[in-house]
Amino acid sequence: MAIIILLVLIILAIADVNSSNEISSNSYSACPENEKQALLVFKEGLIDDANRLASWNPHHHPDCCTWFVVVCGNMTGHILSLNLSLPPLDDTVDIDSYLMPLALPTWESLNLRGEDKFNEAGLLYVESLQWLSGLSLLKHLDLSLVDLSRASNWLQLVNTRLPSFEELHLSNYHLQLGRPLLNVNLSTLAVLDLSYNFFTNQMNLGWVSKLNSLVVLNLAGSNFHGPIPNFFRNMTSLRHLDLSYNNFKSSIPEWLYRFSSLQVLSLSANELQGDISSAIFNISTLNEIDLSWNDLEGKLPRAVGNLCNLRSIVLSSVRLNQDISHMFEILSGCSSHSPLPQISMGSNPSMIDLSNNYFLGPLFHFLCFQLNATIGTRVLSLANNLLSGEIPDCWIKWQSLQVLRLDGNRFTGQDLTNLIILILRSNKFGGSIPDHLCALTSLHIFDLADNNFFGSIPRCINNFTAMVRGSGSWGNAILYAAIAGPLSESASVVMKGQLLEYDSTLNLVKVLDFSRNKFSGKIPHEVTSLQGLQSLNLSQNHLSGKIPENIGGMKSLESLDLSQNQLSGSVPESMSSMTFLSHLNLSPNNFTGRIPTSSQLQSFNESCYAGNHLCGSPLKDCKGSGNEHGVRNGGRGIGEGQEVNWFYVSMPLGFVSGFWCVLGPLVISRQWRIMYFRFLEQMWWK
Repeated sequence: MAIIILLVLIILAIADVNSSNEISSNSYSACPENEKQALLVFKEGLIDDANRLASWNPHHHPDCCTWFVVVCGNMTGHILSLNLSLPPLDDTVDIDSYLMPLALPTWESLNLRGEDKFNEAGLLYVESLQWLSGLSLLKHLDLSLVDLSRASNWLQLVNTRLPSFEELHLSNYHLQLGRPLLNVNLSTLAVLDLSYNFFTNQMNLGWVSKLNSLVVLNLAGSNFHGPIPNFFRNMTSLRHLDLSYNNFKSSIPEWLYRFSSLQVLSLSANELQGDISSAIFNISTLNEIDLSWNDLEGKLPRAVGNLCNLRSIVLSSVRLNQDISHMFEILSGCSSHSPLPQISMGSNPSMIDLSNNYFLGPLFHFLCFQLNATIGTRVLSLANNLLSGEIPDCWIKWQSLQVLRLDGNRFTGQDLTNLIILILRSNKFGGSIPDHLCALTSLHIFDLADNNFFGSIPRCINNFTAMVRGSGSWGNAILYAAIAGPLSESASVVMKGQLLEYDSTLNLVKVLDFSRNKFSGKIPHEVTSLQGLQSLNLSQNHLSGKIPENIGGMKSLESLDLSQNQLSGSVPESMSSMTFLSHLNLSPNNFTGRIPTSSQLQSFNESCYAGNHLCGSPLKDCKGSGNEHGVRNGGRGIGEGQEVNWFYVSMPLGFVSGFWCVLGPLVISRQWRIMYFRFLEQMWWK
């Protein structure tokens, strides 16, 4: 009997489970038909070249809740969220007509952020945001890069019709502030991004100070002027504040140092003045700070060393003036095991940029002090400071380093490292180039100009394999992460006789510049293997010998400067095949012979060949073979005496010789005169 009862209980339990599963499965509802049709109408107005909305097909996927970027409620099936950065529309279109049928009261999130490349043409705009009034449950809205200049009522609608609003992104396109907001109802708003709208009436932004729940505020590029407005002073609950790319012209206000919850602070690209106050210690939660491109001066306060959560600091292009080792001693102050602060986002390796300041002293404490682990920094820029001494050999700790900028300092010594861009221009380096530099296989730009290097150019220069190839390996730009998002590295290099700035195409530039040093010996023929090189500058050295005969194989070369050396021999015939060459300077050297004939070489100015023993076009005053010892063309005048034009000398000599050859015998011999006159008499009577 007990067995029978047990079997009955098991059967009932199984039935109960099946019933529960059936109820659970039946509780899920597909999206309503009207909402599905609204999405299909919205799709018809879009150009979806990438086929991102392929799943929006009612025949293959009847339930629109399974469609890409569509999120529905599990129980009701109603659409709750649409997260779609808009592809281009088929014309300049008011997207209100597409959004009206989509404005469903169940929605909690709407992301219709425009795309930069399409919005530049003015394709996406909103005439009115009245349709927002039906979205009472909306918590998240992103219409960044959509033209909202016609929607003047946006602020009033958001304030009165969206009581649950938590996050609002309306950046980058002509937003109008309208009338000041007197009564603020946005009690739940936590994130507000109105950046890069370049407002004309910034003081109407005072209402943001009444947003008591706000933790993220981005007003970068809002066209502020003068001091930082006082209406920000009571927003001490902010965790992220971005006021960069404005025109603030004042000191950093003391009240800003009382924002004790702040984690990210960006004040870059303004005209802020004065010192960085030691009161910065009060912002103990600070993780990232960007003060670059301002007129700040003085020293980094020691209080910064007590900001133990600080992981990112940008101080480029300010006017700090102190020993760099002291500064990094400050930044390492929290713990003996603290890593040096790096410009990074999350775990991505990035950059340290302290360029364009007045930092003093050697690099040892920066590169070698308390470094117990490998540094993940990719970009290190210390350019245009007052740093001095030798560069220490601690690069084993910097194995991820790809860009090093040390130009415009007072360094001495000769130790270098493995890089993609190495610019040491305008220092006081001396000695010969060490052979281990031949391991720089990834080097794109190698600039040693304006130093005191001597000796011969290493023959192993052909190991620069990145200069052998003609294209970059990372794309066109060299990118790294920063507080404001991905940034591209830039560099100034001398190309075609001019100092040029490269940024978005930097990875395509291949430059070798050893000019204004004391290099001697011959140009190694191995340099001609660098067939991806675009600029070769060896000017103002003590090089001798000939130009390598196969230099014409450097097909990508656009600029060649060998001026002010002691090079000799002829200009190689192979140079006539250098079709991309647009800048050439061979003056003054000791070249002889004729200039090879080609459309490129004859197109240059005479000054490019000045101060040599050369002949041929484009030189105008040389008719000889170019081997005459006394002929030296060019801008420094005629070398060892005036050139003799034998054509004009031979004319009178020929006339005198011919005259006496014919008339001389008649004057000397009487018999010749008698015979001559008899001949004339006979010819007359005939």
